[in-house]
Amino acid sequence: MSALTLMRQALAHPWNRAMLRALAAMLLVDALVAALWFGPAWRRADAALHDTPLMLQQRHSLLERVKDAQEKSVDIRKRLASTILQADLARKVIALAQHQGLKLKDATYHEDAGQGGMQIWQQDLALEGTYPALRAFLRDLPALGALNAVTEAI
Repeated sequence: MSALTLMRQALAHPWNRAMLRALAAMLLVDALVAALWFGPAWRRADAALHDTPLMLQQRHSLLERVKDAQEKSVDIRKRLASTILQADLARKVIALAQHQGLKLKDATYHEDAGQGGMQIWQQDLALEGTYPALRAFLRDLPALGALNAVTEAI
């Protein structure tokens, strides 16, 4: 007997037909459930693709804000470093004056706007002491490493 003949005989039995119908019904129900289950997922994925330009715009604006914040933080760090350097320089100048035997009578500090947007930090000191001590102070002043200019010495 051939395989085809055996299959025809098997399908002739009523129970086998009922099982085949049940199997076909189950496959149909599975296909329907899969369509209903995965259909919304495809729609959500499609909607996500349509939202992509909006998300890209939001990401771009966020990156711009981060870049602006970084630039501002660099500016703040520069100002803070400048302030620390100015305070350190003021301490060094006063320490040098005291080391040379000069007495500090008065000190004032202020900033002025210079040319080209540069800021000029000015320290006015009223020192008292001997002429050799003052000369030694003026001689050692450039060794502090900052740009110093003595505008008046009385």
